[in-house]
Amino acid sequence: MQRGVKMRTRRYLAAAMALAIALGLAGCGSVASRTWTATFVENYDEIEYWGKLETGDPGTGEWLMDDNGLYMSEMVFFGPNGYTGDVTMKVVFRVAAGETDPVRSVDIGLSDGSGIPCPNALIATFENLGNPGEDQCRVLDFGGGKGSELTVVHDLPPGNGLVNELIMTKKGDKVKFQLNGVCLYDGSFACYGSEVFVPSICIMQDKAQGAIFESVTVDYFGNAIDMGYI
Repeated sequence: MQRGVKMRTRRYLAAAMALAIALGLAGCGSVASRTWTATFVENYDEIEYWGKLETGDPGTGEWLMDDNGLYMSEMVFFGPNGYTGDVTMKVVFRVAAGETDPVRSVDIGLSDGSGIPCPNALIATFENLGNPGEDQCRVLDFGGGKGSELTVVHDLPPGNGLVNELIMTKKGDKVKFQLNGVCLYDGSFACYGSEVFVPSICIMQDKAQGAIFESVTVDYFGNAIDMGYI
C-alpha cells in the first residue's frame, strides 16, 4: 500500500514539474513580436494612410501603384504606423537600370516620420543603382541636430534586374543592415533621438519605373502608433 502511495506521489510530482516547465516556457514565449505587412498591389487600400511628401519643388514628385508594385520619384513615403522598442523591417524592391540611366537614389530605413528633412532618421541610401563601379550605399544616422555617416559600401551585392531584399534590424542602440544576405553595417548608432520608428522609403529616379517597391514587413516588440497622416 505504501509502495502504491509512493508511486502515485512520484507521478504527481513528475506531473507538477512538467506543468511548471510548460508554464515557464509559455511565459518565455509571451514576449513575442507582432507583424505588420504592406504588399503594394493595385488593390492595397491602406496606401491612403501613408504619409506622402515631395522631396523637391512642388509638382516634381509623382507616384503610382499597380500590381507590379509602388513606383515613385522625388517622393518619400512614411508608413501609417510608428513603432516603439526593437524593430526588424524587411523591404523588397526591384531595380531595372543601367550605366546610362541609373537610379539616382533609393532610401530605406526608419525615421520619426515628421517631415522633410526628418530630425531623426536611420537610413540606408543607395546611390547610382545599376551603374557598376559607381553604385554605393551610405548608412546614415541623424538626430539631435547632428548627423553621422556610419559606413560607405561599394560593390553592392548583385541585384540589378532582380528582386532585392533589404533587412534592417534595430535592437537597443544597435542597428544592422543586410542587402541580399550581405551585411552592409552592424554596429551602434548614437544620433537618433526619437522613441518612435516609422518605416520610410524614398526613390529619386529619371527612368520610368527604374526602381519599384514590392512590399514592406515590420516585426516589432513594442507598440504600434497610428501616425495620423490623414
